[in-house]
Amino acid sequence: MGSSAGSAAPAVVKPKIKQGVAPLRAGEGHSFLLRRLHSLTGIVPVGLFLIEHFISNAFAVNGPAAYTKQVEFLTSFPFVVALELFGIWLPILFHSLYGFYICTPHNAGPAPLPSSIWAGIPGIFASPAYIF
Repeated sequence: MGSSAGSAAPAVVKPKIKQGVAPLRAGEGHSFLLRRLHSLTGIVPVGLFLIEHFISNAFAVNGPAAYTKQVEFLTSFPFVVALELFGIWLPILFHSLYGFYICTPHNAGPAPLPSSIWAGIPGIFASPAYIF
C-alpha cells in the first residue's frame, strides 16, 4: 500500500575530481629546489648589478667630479672582489651551467611550455651571451 521500508532512493555517486593543478614536478628529487635557485641566480645578481649601476651613473648628472667620487667610493671597498665573486660571478656561472643542463635533450620531461620545441629556445639565445 504506500511506501515500503525496503525501497530507498538510489544513492547518487559523485565522481572524484582532483582539486587544483598539480605543481610542475615539485618534490621530485632536488629538481624543484634547483629550478627555483636557477631563477633566483638569474634575477637577483643581474637586478642588483643594474640597480647599482643606475645609482652610480645617476651621479653623472652632477658632473664629472661627482661621478669620479662615486667610482672612487665603490672601488675603495676592501671586499669588492669577494662581493663580485659570490654576488655576481658564481651565481651567474651556476645559472648558465644549469640553464644549459635544463635545455639538453637528455633532460627530457614534461615541458612547461606548450611545445617541447620551445624548451631549447632559451639555450639558443643564451649560448652567444655565454660565449661572449
